[in-house]
Amino acid sequence: MIGRFRQLRDRNPDIAFVEYDYDIDLEAVKAHKVWKTLPVLILYEGETELCRFIGEKSYKEIAAKVEELRDGQ
Repeated sequence: MIGRFRQLRDRNPDIAFVEYDYDIDLEAVKAHKVWKTLPVLILYEGETELCRFIGEKSYKEIAAKVEELRDGQ
């Protein structure tokens, strides 16, 4: 899913994207409550979690959720 993540990042330069490695960034993984099912993509506004994708998702599905969240603001 990393390709879709990077595609989304490249097409949305106004959104901050942070990428963590499950095996290296242990404190961040714990803080974001990421367990064993990977990959995980979490959408936040400030400190508030808006949406969590667990497992492989299509670019279309993720982009639609981002647009939905933008329209709701």
